[in-house]
Amino acid sequence: MSNDGTDQFEILIRSRLLFSVALEDFKTTYVCSPNSLIEFNAYTHNVARRQELMERRALEKRRGEEKLREAKCRLTMKRQAAPMVSYAFGNFAFVIAALV
Repeated sequence: MSNDGTDQFEILIRSRLLFSVALEDFKTTYVCSPNSLIEFNAYTHNVARRQELMERRALEKRRGEEKLREAKCRLTMKRQAAPMVSYAFGNFAFVIAALV
């Protein structure tokens, strides 16, 4: 379910359609058509594959954010540990962290 209460992949709608078609087929021929079931299985397989891809992308995003956070922490620690170098040019004075 999405945040707005709708089904993201419309599985319920597809299921109802499949069952209504199957019931109509069964009413007329007393045999269920395998085509509807094959179509529905293919659809649910695609939905599962899309869901796996979304989960994998979310995991990769989380890992990338964690690496970025670690790099920022290392840079901050390196800046804090770096010796300060001061330069004076006339009336101007500069203090620079020497990153090595």
